[in-house]
Amino acid sequence: MKEISFSDSQKLGEARKEAKLMQEIKHRYVTQYIDSFVHAQHLYLVMEYCQKGDLSNYLSRCMVQNTSLSNSPRAAVDGVIDFNF
Repeated sequence: MKEISFSDSQKLGEARKEAKLMQEIKHRYVTQYIDSFVHAQHLYLVMEYCQKGDLSNYLSRCMVQNTSLSNSPRAAVDGVIDFNF
């Protein structure tokens, strides 16, 4: 689940635009949007579960383990390169 904080109606509008964009994106390397809801100045995006975490976590683990991306699974990197709207 992704949490987006907002402080006013303009920020809520921007957050809802992000939710709509996520709902429309269909790609094999993009986590699938499931639903969204607003609660106490936060928009929550319910997303597909990723067992190994997100791309940021993956890259951080590679850096901690001193693993180069060329020696590890490249699906995430290929997804960024292959991403088409």
